[in-house]
Amino acid sequence: MPSLVVTAICWSIAPFVGYLPLLCLAALAGLFVVPTFSIIRQAVIVAVPESDRRTALSLDAVAVEVAFMVGPIIGIWAATIWPTSWVLFSIEMLGVLAGVGLWLVNPVMRADRGQADKEEDEPLPRKAWFRPQFLAMCAAAAATTIVLSGCDISFVAALRQFDKVSLIGPVLAIWGLGSVIGGLVYGVLHRSISAFLLLVGLSVATIPIALAPSVWPLAGLGFVAGLMCAPTITATVDQLSRVVPEAARGEAIGWHGSAMTAGSALGAPVAGLAIDQWGWGGGFVSVSLVGLAVSLLGAGATRTYRRSRGRAATRHMQAVEPMGPAQPLIRDPS
Repeated sequence: MPSLVVTAICWSIAPFVGYLPLLCLAALAGLFVVPTFSIIRQAVIVAVPESDRRTALSLDAVAVEVAFMVGPIIGIWAATIWPTSWVLFSIEMLGVLAGVGLWLVNPVMRADRGQADKEEDEPLPRKAWFRPQFLAMCAAAAATTIVLSGCDISFVAALRQFDKVSLIGPVLAIWGLGSVIGGLVYGVLHRSISAFLLLVGLSVATIPIALAPSVWPLAGLGFVAGLMCAPTITATVDQLSRVVPEAARGEAIGWHGSAMTAGSALGAPVAGLAIDQWGWGGGFVSVSLVGLAVSLLGAGATRTYRRSRGRAATRHMQAVEPMGPAQPLIRDPS
């Protein structure tokens, strides 16, 4: 309720004021934003068997990508007909209505277990799950959105260079279509793929976009890179949900959502600085290098952590094993 009230008040005022008040109201609304993605993903995880979790999360990612494809086109179309202040107001009020709907539906967030299990269920200390594997998934999620938000800015810069700004909507839609197809394919696979490996694929596939000579090659290369977008995000959620106990899943997915938001906030200035220095192609390359660095560091750190845990477990087993074969019990004849 506080989120809905504050968001509604802020976005009722922000579209109609100057730049600085707009920034302040947007920041305040951001502090109280409804964690829609986190809530829905928890509900999706609970609603399906564990064997179908990756497929269900892939469908969630595809739904997000469809909205990403349609949203810019509708927004640009609306802004050409009505004042942008009223368009922004309408979009934000639709977001408030969606939050109200989510509140009324009140989705199930945790699996229904027996009464005895519920009574024994106690909050887990954060140190029990806030570990390197969890942090690695959050880092992968942040790096993914750094790449994606940096690409957003770079696509706009490229289309300005080509003098085709009116094609922003179609180009972004083609990029999103690639993500939809990639998400559907990843959802039907019989095994998961490491989030870090997918992040490497996303980063490597994004670099060639910088070489596009015109609009439609730009869109085609964006489509190819988009094939890795939804699978990478899905993999971070899926693998995070498997390394965190259910009792802490809500907070963990909240951290994951915050990591993605932080990545979105960082990607635009990283790409923007590179565009200022090297042109629109530098935007794609810069965020791709960030994605590659995080994927390699994260994969290395995770592998090192697993090896250290494995050695510790081996030492523990050796310590508790009896030394040599058990000796027969010799009874006193008397």
